[in-house]
Amino acid sequence: MYKKCFTGQEAVAAFMNEYTVSQKDAVQFGKLLVKQRILHHVCDDHDFEDTANLFYRLQCYHTPNILNSYRIWSERVDPNALQLVKILRTLLGKIESAVTDDHVGTVNYKKATIMDGFDVFEEAVSIDSAIYLLVTLTKLSL
Repeated sequence: MYKKCFTGQEAVAAFMNEYTVSQKDAVQFGKLLVKQRILHHVCDDHDFEDTANLFYRLQCYHTPNILNSYRIWSERVDPNALQLVKILRTLLGKIESAVTDDHVGTVNYKKATIMDGFDVFEEAVSIDSAIYLLVTLTKLSL
């Protein structure tokens, strides 16, 4: 039994209902989400299909041991590592300030993961950009 998933048929019905599109367009949208690695077959064995026999899951509900579960990145986000650090620091600062207890000074990171804006931060942090950042910072420190 697969957890946190849905069938291709359920996804197509939801796309058609939510976006008022044809069945063909809904299937194409599902295929695009798979191509963009936002949605995937639970075993990564199939492309997107309008069927009750295949199960799909949003990438954010897949639980591998990776830095970023929002989306699997296949391209670099920003080749300028220092700019990337600045962007991530700003995003994280906004999140931390929103979930910091001013009286005690502690940060509730669990609460941070469910607040508005965390998904933007999570998407900005990808394994590729983190590795690139570490390599670049290592070179800068030599």
